[in-house]
Parts: sequence; structure tokens; C-alpha cells
Amino acid sequence: PVIAAGGIGNGRQILAAMGMGAAGVWTGSLWLTVEEAKAQPAQKESYLKATSEDTIRSKSWTGKTARVLKNKWSKAWDSPDAPEYLGMPLQGLVTSDAMRRTETYAGVGDAQQVAMNPCGQVIGQINEVENCRGVINRLLTEYVDALEHVNAQLED
Repeated sequence: PVIAAGGIGNGRQILAAMGMGAAGVWTGSLWLTVEEAKAQPAQKESYLKATSEDTIRSKSWTGKTARVLKNKWSKAWDSPDAPEYLGMPLQGLVTSDAMRRTETYAGVGDAQQVAMNPCGQVIGQINEVENCRGVINRLLTEYVDALEHVNAQLED
């Protein structure tokens, strides 16, 4: 079975993945801003304000490529005069204290400008805090609506 992942943030995208033969989907960024998420309020706010163009692929936190919100940290590491990234797990050893502190102090001062905010480009579709039940209900409703739309097209 194939599980589709990446860029899945609504029921239409789930239907599209299933229509291409996926057995299921893996959603990620949808869960970063739910009421039940562990993220600090300031971090959730940065996700809610973000667009898909606010993300970048960077090795600056772990040494492995990850999509994160662009900020001063990612820009500094991606500048031409920055040192080379260390491989995993060494880069993570260099950054682990910064990750812990920026998570703890997410709402203080400029912490979000150097925080690791991992997310996918689908983050641009997330504009409000929902609870997990609401997300699931919304995904199911959107999926059914999209399926009904496709079926109606086939009947014509």
C-alpha cells in the first residue's frame, strides 16, 4: 500500500491522493495549530500567519533537510559565508539547546525569529485554531463534497 504525504491539508487533496491510488494519507502540518497541540501560543500564531511562501528547506537545525518557516536563523545558515552544515546527529548537537530555549521562550522577544518551526507548504491553508474533532469533521465533509462533485461530473 502507498500512503500519500506532503501537501495534504484538506478533503479535496485527500480525494486526489486516493484517486491516484493511495491507500491512505499522512497529514502533518494540519496538527501544528490545533487546540490540543503542544506548541506555545506564539509558535501557533507564527504558523497561522504563515503562507506557503514563508517556508524553506534547510539543514540548519538537524543536518538533514527539513521544511521550516524562514527566519533569521535559517537565512543566516543559508548565507554564502555560513559554515558548512554538520551531518546528522552533529548539527542537532550544536542546535539542540537553541531549539529547547526557543520553544520554551517562544513568546518572548525575538525568539520566533530564531526558532525551529517545522512545517510543510500546506501551512498557508491553516488560518485558525481548531480542535482535533473539528479538523477530522472538516476533512470528512470536504472529502465527501469533493467526491460528490466528481461523481456529478461523471454523470454529465
